[in-house]
Amino acid sequence: MTKFFIIGYSAGANYAALASELLVKEQFDLAGLIMAYLWTTGLSVAHQGEDFPPTLFVLAGQDSISQKVKPFIEDMKKAGRTVIVIDYPEAVHSFIESNTPEGLTGATTDMSQVVNAEQESLARQAEAAIGDWLDSLKRKEIK
Repeated sequence: MTKFFIIGYSAGANYAALASELLVKEQFDLAGLIMAYLWTTGLSVAHQGEDFPPTLFVLAGQDSISQKVKPFIEDMKKAGRTVIVIDYPEAVHSFIESNTPEGLTGATTDMSQVVNAEQESLARQAEAAIGDWLDSLKRKEIK
């Protein structure tokens, strides 16, 4: 059986969450949802449905958007959702994308706060943690 995961960053995480809500409503067997520094505007736990997939949140401690998502995470926990949160206290918004700075070509602002060795190291840690979380879900399914 093929399993599907959805991943999104910032506003893209918002779209991933909304897409997950729609897929659950249509009884699609979604294996998991990964949201990094989620923008929560328009999201409500009440729209998730009972079979909402396990969710991994990746937060950046130096990012106000990551801080604003915490009440939403608590609402998900209270609703009985399977939620894992990994917080990187020194990370800034978009730190995971620091691994692909070619997307910043032509940027008109100073991106040195995002594209630097520290943020790249944090991004590598986050990527490994995401992989470990995916592996843990796979192991649970095998049992």
